[in-house]
Amino acid sequence: MTMFKKLFCGLVGLVAAAASSQATIDTSGARTAGCGKPHTDKGSLRHVNILSDNVNREFLVYIPQDYNPHQSYPLQLSFHGNGKDMSYQATLTRFTDPTINPDMIAVFPNGLFGDTAKTQDERCWQGAPYCTSHNDLLFVTDLLEFMRDNYCIRPSQVYASGKSIGGGFVDLLACTESPGGDFTAFAMDAAAMYQEANDTDFVCHPARRPTPILELHGTEDHTAPYNGGRSHNATLPTVRAVLNDWATRNGCGPSPVPTVDDIQFDGTVFYTQYDCAGVPSVVAGYNVTGQGHVWISNEDNAENGNHTALIDASTIMMKFFNANAKH
Repeated sequence: MTMFKKLFCGLVGLVAAAASSQATIDTSGARTAGCGKPHTDKGSLRHVNILSDNVNREFLVYIPQDYNPHQSYPLQLSFHGNGKDMSYQATLTRFTDPTINPDMIAVFPNGLFGDTAKTQDERCWQGAPYCTSHNDLLFVTDLLEFMRDNYCIRPSQVYASGKSIGGGFVDLLACTESPGGDFTAFAMDAAAMYQEANDTDFVCHPARRPTPILELHGTEDHTAPYNGGRSHNATLPTVRAVLNDWATRNGCGPSPVPTVDDIQFDGTVFYTQYDCAGVPSVVAGYNVTGQGHVWISNEDNAENGNHTALIDASTIMMKFFNANAKH
């Protein structure tokens, strides 16, 4: 079987897994306190404020148009990039579009403002060198508690995605036992993963193995370069090194070798896949030719300047999430 056929079959398998997840009501018996509570804001965004670490925190909640409070649903938290906000992320990702996300509850948290003169008017996330006073991990813990108390959440399918420093925070989240252990899989776009290169006290202790990790990046990203660099007077790691580290954490050994490492999609995407400890595609990366520091999309969006790609980050993330559930 050719490499192309192998990848094609893998993608078909992901699609089939996604379709199966979307068509099946959870029968595990796991229920959260929010099951049975009705909601009138179906198919729209609800603005929520909670108190976390004695600070007012806010986020947007999207529930599917056909939300049934007696049926449990997968949950995704999606974190915006530096200088953006929750509304921007909701629009950018299209996770409120039923053609992209037919049956998953989506939450878009708002970051706090940065610590430095340069970032004091820009929202960011813990893990960035200019967001050192934030306790965003506690915020996620409190947010998840709110969601479980008010919505019917499927505990076996809780996911995190993020763009830029939001992606870096997703990487940080994946490395924690709590609240990272509440999540099933993690996906990033143009991730700025400062902690993987700078924090000498940073120790990655995922709550479980395997920890499914997905990252998409543009070759022309000069803000968080794929091959690493400097930003905000701090070092950014190479994306490939982080993917290798996650493969090692997932049982592929100290010198992991990708199962797939090939150019695909008419030569525009370099796709890397690690199958670790018998788990296919547990770590996957897409390096997309010509794309900058953008949410990679096959449609025009606020970042790509009409320079679309042959692949779509939101669609790929949804397939990746739906293919991974806790057992």
